[in-house]
Amino acid sequence: MQQTASDGPSDKKGMSLKTNEAYKSRILVVDDNQDSATSLAAMFEMLDHDARAVFDGVAAMETAASFRPDVVLLDIGLPKMNGLAVARKIREQSWGQTMFLIAVTGWGDEEHRRQSAEAGFDLHLVKPVDPTALENVLAQHQRKLPLGE
Repeated sequence: MQQTASDGPSDKKGMSLKTNEAYKSRILVVDDNQDSATSLAAMFEMLDHDARAVFDGVAAMETAASFRPDVVLLDIGLPKMNGLAVARKIREQSWGQTMFLIAVTGWGDEEHRRQSAEAGFDLHLVKPVDPTALENVLAQHQRKLPLGE
């Protein structure tokens, strides 16, 4: 079932929860807006994750196959192969079954949300994405993973 950004965790005082320091995620950011992709990847690096940025669907597939990220933030409107096709292809691979796929797109209507869910995305976020909300989503996802996996 697809989640929404409002599902992100907070502590009892409403403060943002930081990512699990014992678990360093591999994060792939895919967006044809190179400044956006590299900035987001840099933010994750500052949070001590291993992050990579690529700018088209073909590079996304190649990098996902070799890097094996835990989390993929994937724009839908990409050159060479759109994000829906990338998500489907990732889910077809044995190594892609457990990746946390997040659509990060300018398209937020019900039809695009339905399409992203059908393609295999776990979450659909609409740009601009609040970095704190994204950090909370990642923290929530990490708590579901065993440490060291």
